[in-house]
Amino acid sequence: MILKIALILIGALLTTFGYLIFAKEKYGLINNYVEDKKNNKYNDNYAKRVGLIELSGGFSLLVLGIVSLFLSNTLTVIVFVVGILAAVLALIVNAILSKNN
Repeated sequence: MILKIALILIGALLTTFGYLIFAKEKYGLINNYVEDKKNNKYNDNYAKRVGLIELSGGFSLLVLGIVSLFLSNTLTVIVFVVGILAAVLALIVNAILSKNN
């Protein structure tokens, strides 16, 4: 049951941060973004994509967390691991593809 609640909380947290970054353009929530932008490492498109990834990934985790309330514990663990790995992988791929060389 704790894992199901954690999944819902992580989904809500990521959805909130994604909304703030994507819609409200609070790019300071991204670790070292202001400094990296000054160093011409990333641009605003990178920040928008990070916000969109967090918003969509968080919403997906939130929905999966609610659905997991009706699933067995084994399926909840699988959903939790796959969901977190998908969100992290999307953020890593975005960072690699967005580097200004």
